[in-house]
Amino acid sequence: MKKVIFLSLMGLMAFSMQAQDYAVDLGLPSKTKWESQNAKGFYTYAEAVNQFGIRLPTKEQWEELKTECQWLWTGSGYKVTGPNGNSITLSAAGDRYPSGKLDGAGSYGSYWSSSPDDSDFAWLLYFSSRSVTMSRYLRDQGLSVRLVQSSSHGNSLKTKSPQKMVVQGYTDLGLPSGTIWKNFNDTGFYSYNEAVNQFGNRMPTKEQWEELKAECQWFWTGSSYKITGPNGNSIYLPVLGGRSCNGYTSGAGSYGGYWSSTPFRSDHAWYLGSYSGEVYMNRASRCSGYSVRLVQD
Repeated sequence: MKKVIFLSLMGLMAFSMQAQDYAVDLGLPSKTKWESQNAKGFYTYAEAVNQFGIRLPTKEQWEELKTECQWLWTGSGYKVTGPNGNSITLSAAGDRYPSGKLDGAGSYGSYWSSSPDDSDFAWLLYFSSRSVTMSRYLRDQGLSVRLVQSSSHGNSLKTKSPQKMVVQGYTDLGLPSGTIWKNFNDTGFYSYNEAVNQFGNRMPTKEQWEELKAECQWFWTGSSYKITGPNGNSIYLPVLGGRSCNGYTSGAGSYGGYWSSTPFRSDHAWYLGSYSGEVYMNRASRCSGYSVRLVQD
């Protein structure tokens, strides 16, 4: 009887250890923790972004994994060992063509990042027995997904006090980061530099937009999105179009763009794009004109 109880306790301990091990700390500079197993199956880019949100690693997080870790080919994938000696395994699962055909199992692996490249392509990590590289691919291809722990994604999200007073004109949506969003846009379109210079740290970061996208329910009303947070409170985000660098405006009622404060290289920056079928993060020239929705400072 004692032996049975002892074995049962050992089983419970092993189960507990497995439950805690779903995210592995590899000792990376960004402190990103990677899940130990793939999400089951293959996903198009839109499926991956919509289903997993901010748990889908960025291009930069894949690049950090690639440069900071040791990669050892096992014959069916890579053992990836971090600076602290902990490891995960990435399987060479191949991919799935838009036709549904599966290919490459055992010889190569392709893993989506959350980072788009343009309207048709997105960034991914690709590897074979000979190399590991970042590449770009058509979004309708079915690729593997390996997630990161959402609390470590884009470490600029800081937990704020739940007792923080909400300023009039802003709404607390109950977001994990404590970010409080303004109820309405600032009037007009702004270039990136105009927006950053005028609004400073009230401009939401790329990570704050990604959190809003991942943690809230988005309901298309016909000309805007009703965004309902975990606590049931809502704001509306209208699709007001945008302004090209030459001053031409278009897209009102069918498409909307919202600047983040996060730059991309020297001449682009990240923004949230939306229309009736999709909400996504992308990059645009800083001279483009987009809407601005602020967060409480």
